[in-house]
Amino acid sequence: DAKHGGDTLRVDPRTGAVLGAYAPGAFMTWMRDLHRSFFSGDMGRGVSGVVALVMALLSLSGVVLLARKMGGWRKLLARSTGDRSQRWHSAAGRLSVPGLILLSVTGLYMSGVTFGLIDDGMALEPAYPSQVTQGPHAAVADLKALKAVDIADLRELEFPKPEDSNGVITLRTASGDGYVDQASGEWLGYQAHTLARQVYETVYQLHTGEGYWWLSLLCGLCVSIVPLLAITGTLIWWQRRTLTPTLRGNVGAQQADTVVLVGSQSANTWAFASAVHDALTNAGHAVHTATMNSLQPRYRQAKRLLVLTSTYGDGHAPDSASAFLARLQHAQLGPEVAVAVLGFGDSRFKQFCAYAQRVQDALSDAGCSTLLPLATVDRGDAEAFSKWGDDLAEQLGVALHLQPVRV
Repeated sequence: DAKHGGDTLRVDPRTGAVLGAYAPGAFMTWMRDLHRSFFSGDMGRGVSGVVALVMALLSLSGVVLLARKMGGWRKLLARSTGDRSQRWHSAAGRLSVPGLILLSVTGLYMSGVTFGLIDDGMALEPAYPSQVTQGPHAAVADLKALKAVDIADLRELEFPKPEDSNGVITLRTASGDGYVDQASGEWLGYQAHTLARQVYETVYQLHTGEGYWWLSLLCGLCVSIVPLLAITGTLIWWQRRTLTPTLRGNVGAQQADTVVLVGSQSANTWAFASAVHDALTNAGHAVHTATMNSLQPRYRQAKRLLVLTSTYGDGHAPDSASAFLARLQHAQLGPEVAVAVLGFGDSRFKQFCAYAQRVQDALSDAGCSTLLPLATVDRGDAEAFSKWGDDLAEQLGVALHLQPVRV
């Protein structure tokens, strides 16, 4: 597009021939105003900047959380674990995050430019020429300065009015701005972009994809995955919100002779804990089952403490056990409380059941006696879980009928 005497025209970039007046379509104008300001002027532009900031923070924090879940940065691209929603969410995140980070960070930069918080280098203009070559105007196709500019680098081309014999052509490019003589086609003045302007031009191209069709395509694909990311993220949030199941006969913490504490990142460990709770309750025990973060300073009647916990990522505590070790330091359990720790995990990870081992060591350091040695369940292995149940039944001297668990 080019400006000519106040009008905006469509021009053939190969020949310079005028193709007609340019007027942006109503739909594209609507989309532009929605994207830049939500149809609300400066207030909308501010909101757009905040949205870019939020998107950048969500994207970056999502990468950190994914790396933590996968067991470190080196395993960031390894096969995902978890239920279907978690696997789809991880896959969608890997595909969309590069584009989202690029668009949000560049959008945040451009928002800062809009409000004068970041210098874009546009204040420095080339000196307007005092003399021009007299004579007939050269054809656009013969303008040497214009012919030397790659079309991808062209930002703005403005022609003077036809009757203005002393007028000059204003040419703005990705590398600099200047004025071109209408008669000779040579530069009359040129100002190379400062570093600030170069940064702006680079960010502008990265954000819009102008001149880089492949970048536009990749960013478009990344953005198209966002609905899947939102849906799976909502499902995961809802699953965690409803993580703790309704347990039959769950007595108060101070009335229980058996306390079952659960550390879980998803609903899987809770499924096993529910089976243990029901089996002990059916065997006549007063059972209190809760999250590991619900550890009490003391349990007045508890004789045994059973801890069922998963390990998150590279040996970390799952969400429902994040405060357990800190709370344990202030708990008064002692040798009268016998403990058994059952760890759940995936042996494909280097830190298989590492958090369960930390819990076992911490309980031993707290002076608790051992009901059963640490045992582990690899990827929901029903046989390993059943064997642990048999060992527990033998120690308690009762028959425990653990219901099969499917995860």
